[in-house]
Amino acid sequence: MNLKNNTLVAVITSSLLALGGCSSTSNTNKQPELTVKDTAPIEWNNDESVALNIVKMGYRDGKGKGVSDGPVDTDMTVEHDDPNALFSFYSGFYQGGLVLGLGALLMDSEIENMTKWYPFGVDFISKESVNIENRQLAYKQVSSVLESKVRAAFSSIDGADYYGMYGNTSAASVQNFLFSGEYCNNAFYFGDKKEREGVTSNEAWKRYLVGVPYALMNRSDVCHFSVTPKIVGQINDNYVVVYSMGTQSSALYFLLNGGEELGFFAVIPDAARVQSIDNPKDSEWVTIGQVYVVKGGKQYLFDEDETSAFESIIN
Repeated sequence: MNLKNNTLVAVITSSLLALGGCSSTSNTNKQPELTVKDTAPIEWNNDESVALNIVKMGYRDGKGKGVSDGPVDTDMTVEHDDPNALFSFYSGFYQGGLVLGLGALLMDSEIENMTKWYPFGVDFISKESVNIENRQLAYKQVSSVLESKVRAAFSSIDGADYYGMYGNTSAASVQNFLFSGEYCNNAFYFGDKKEREGVTSNEAWKRYLVGVPYALMNRSDVCHFSVTPKIVGQINDNYVVVYSMGTQSSALYFLLNGGEELGFFAVIPDAARVQSIDNPKDSEWVTIGQVYVVKGGKQYLFDEDETSAFESIIN
């Protein structure tokens, strides 16, 4: 793993503080603001699994419905030697393989009745570190936490060169992450119905990112995914933050193969729509096979016999 440290410092500065020197021009009259959907407390149910409690954090953002705890016969804690292949030990995710259902009870196995919500992340950020009275400042504070956790995840992934976080030309409250390498190639073609492979050819992101160095702008072998952070409630002394992932195949792939240092919970539905490679305005289904909740190389099961406590997952 090769972090571009010099680039990264400039990236964080330009992205969070909106300094000049960009390859694109941003809306200088408006700065992005953090979306705060709700600040009411969210109750953790000790009689439900960690996985189900995490999924329910997405309810206030219209995500996570259609899943419940069920019987689990096998300890599915992820153990593997390859940090790039989070689920390869038993599912073949790293090669884009189809996954068998392993624990989550879904409403129906037919595609038209699947859960139909986009992948998302769940994070818990100390209320002392986020000033929600100033939404622009809060956006920078939450984005800084997000970037540090994405950067840490990429640090554990071989075959990936990470280039940092960038904002949007529209000043929308969306952060974008750029990376390249063999990991990028796998991510870009993940779920491709034409089963293409090879070096990434990606120009779509260049139209709307700001602060990107010219050296990167001149390349087409760079992957990206977008994330929209939102506060949806609070629990104990923490804000509950949902990271709404973009529809890029790279976003889905990153959550599935985020390495052992991924510092927030990744929630992946049993099927997800991703942008078509040929036309980003179109989308197509990628079937995952079950709902996954993962953090730091560990899968959390929807186990009806599990009891849980919020304090056990805070680190």
